Amino acid sequence: MIQYQSLQEYQVIVSRRLQKGNLALAEIVCRDGIDVLGPSAELLFALANIAHLIGLKDFALEYLRQ
Repeated sequence: MIQYQSLQEYQVIVSRRLQKGNLALAEIVCRDGIDVLGPSAELLFALANIAHLIGLKDFALEYLRQ
């Protein structure tokens, strides 16, 4: 996995993957960003959105609580 340098770079890549419907890759990029940069509201919100889109409401709420 390519490591990006900033939160903004991760956000752009996640957004592009979501627009293309590639939820799995968007999730991987979010998790990679959290591993590299630490937890951020933006990446956790993106994970919550992905969980919501695939029907995992409990996971979505948990991400939002973090």
